Amino acid sequence: MNNNIEHFIEIERQQLISQLTEYYSCDLLVQNIPSESMINDTFKLVHTKLVNSLINKYMLVRCMDYQVGCFSMLFEGEVINEISLPDGFDIEFIPQICEKLHVSFLNSLYTYSNGKIIKKKSKSNLLEAGAVYTQEKVAYDIVHRTI
Repeated sequence: MNNNIEHFIEIERQQLISQLTEYYSCDLLVQNIPSESMINDTFKLVHTKLVNSLINKYMLVRCMDYQVGCFSMLFEGEVINEISLPDGFDIEFIPQICEKLHVSFLNSLYTYSNGKIIKKKSKSNLLEAGAVYTQEKVAYDIVHRTI
């Protein structure tokens, strides 16, 4: 399954570059550098579409009454119409892949440096999404002192 996560992270990277090149032509990239905020907002959009597409594919296989048009009634966001799955990929692994993709997203940040878009480790998405939890002992102390 670890090889499969790399497949999907590569799809995310390709989609990010594709989305950014729609806004910035290759000739303008040097003169009109995308901001870190623009790159990471686009990354969030691409990540959401990819996870939604995996959920959509999983629902199509696992739920008898689910149809393509049902996605917008049950979930927020858009899907990528055609998403490639690795050869021999077991649909049952989609929830785990989505979890790993989301953890990767929460722990990543893209920057633009020397004409390249670089992915680096960062906790900024983690903090912004509020995905940081309070340790059990700290939570207990807070509740105990409050009551």
